[in-house]
This record gives sequence, C-alpha cells and structure tokens, in this order.
Amino acid sequence: MITNLKELIRLCKDEVHDREYHAHHANALTSEWDAVSQWFDDNGIHEFNRDNAFAYCDEVIGSHIIVKGMTKKRKRLNFRYDKKFPDYFSVVGAP
Repeated sequence: MITNLKELIRLCKDEVHDREYHAHHANALTSEWDAVSQWFDDNGIHEFNRDNAFAYCDEVIGSHIIVKGMTKKRKRLNFRYDKKFPDYFSVVGAP
C-alpha cells in the first residue's frame, strides 16, 4: 500500500480528475489535501498512516473521532480509508 503523502495526494487528484468531479468539489478537496500536506511538512512527517492522520486530526480539529454535535467541516476533515480504493485516502463527507 502507498503511504507517501505526496504520492497519495497526487493519486487522489488524478482520481478526482478522472471521475470528473465538479470544480467546486475538486477545489474543496484539493484545498483540504494541501492543508494536510502543509501540516505534515511542518511536522517533518512524510508517511500517511493511521497514527499520523489521527495526530493531524487531534491537533487541527481537536479530535480524530466523529462525535455527535461535531460540525460538518470537522466531520469532513476526519480521515478514512476508502474501501474501494485502499491505496487512496479520502475525507469523510467528500462528494
């Protein structure tokens, strides 16, 4: 499985393009991925894995667990692995 964050983001962007996502949705996803990439860079992290994703969510969102009452934006930022495409990651709430 691919774990290099930059490579995962590139593959995700290619997938969004191939699926012809509306520009609004594609831009929203790209913006989120760029923010994640920046946080990983700032923290010297290059590997995408569960622990690193949880650390990002805990610091940036305040939790890596979706809980009742959490705003849509916070839910959207929580990571999950896409079961159809296990080499990609996605963001909960993405179209």
